[in-house]
Amino acid sequence: LLRELGIEHDVSSCSYIDKGIAYLEEDCDMSLFLAKFKEQLSDVELNIHEIGLNSEAFVRNLHPYPTQ
Repeated sequence: LLRELGIEHDVSSCSYIDKGIAYLEEDCDMSLFLAKFKEQLSDVELNIHEIGLNSEAFVRNLHPYPTQ
């Protein structure tokens, strides 16, 4: 979906990736995603399930999102 929205190269290394799933950093990267999604796919309903995690969250053990 990041590729479809044209933002796959704009996501920062503060986000993570594992097995094709991107875990977006909540401020900049998620804001970017939401803005592009609304702009390009406004007719698609987006359901977001937010989970608050502490500093020991599993995502911290994943690979950082690759930046260029």
